[in-house]
Amino acid sequence: MDELRETAAEYAAAQDQPSLRMTVEEFLEWGDEDTWAEWVDGEVIVLSPATTFHQKVKIFLVELMGVFARRYQSGDVLDAPFAVRLPERLRRVREPDIIFVRREQVSRLKKAFFEGGPDVVVEIVSPDSRTRDRRDKYGEYEAAEVGEYWLIDPERRKAEFFRLGADGRFYPETLDAQGIFRSKTLPGFWLNTGWLWQDPLPAVEDIYVQDSAGYGRLYGQGKRDAARQFLAIRFGRQSADIQEIVNDLTDLDTLNYVVQELFSAATLQDARNMVQEALRRRPGLKNDG
Repeated sequence: MDELRETAAEYAAAQDQPSLRMTVEEFLEWGDEDTWAEWVDGEVIVLSPATTFHQKVKIFLVELMGVFARRYQSGDVLDAPFAVRLPERLRRVREPDIIFVRREQVSRLKKAFFEGGPDVVVEIVSPDSRTRDRRDKYGEYEAAEVGEYWLIDPERRKAEFFRLGADGRFYPETLDAQGIFRSKTLPGFWLNTGWLWQDPLPAVEDIYVQDSAGYGRLYGQGKRDAARQFLAIRFGRQSADIQEIVNDLTDLDTLNYVVQELFSAATLQDARNMVQEALRRRPGLKNDG
């Protein structure tokens, strides 16, 4: 019954908008930073205005993800209105609430849209988009090889996370006992889903400085874990000495600097040299991560 109501709501919302058809090139040229619309197989779908709480949740996630991405130079976080032109065969231009693009893919960021499937797509569900987000966009983002798809439903206080498997299918990611989700596409980033339902929402700056909550330390641990995993896979047990050095780093700025250098190492000796050089260049930093 709920699904029937949601489908009816979406249909009614669509009927309120005049039908407008154009090519994808015309659509991308027509839209601007104030346009909130999508293109589906030649038809322009004008999206309904977001609710206040929808916007608050979006802003919170954009700030939380953005601070992390900037700190670790992981890539770019963008929010709507910003179009995503999915692969041509899908004939879709969607307007996700939030996308994350790894720095390796920033060349696919065009002036007014992203070309292809972003690394992370976040949709904040509203009553008139619930069926579309869970059914239509789920299939489209899966086909576009989006790395992770996050579905945040503030009204139902429900957050779902899906990760693309090696077979090209989405699989649900489980939360831990505390309701925490840990991203694999944005390594080291984690989200306490309980924050999303708070009113008012927590201040992002407070989250990052409240060491009593362990947030900063856990972010650092995620980064350390990613670096150690890289070393173990790339160089095996011979990298144990560097893994130990990385694991002992507590300053987030130093850790970030080391990891940036480390991931470009071609040989084990290169890795050792890079770590030592990074430590020499960043002495005396005492902040606990």
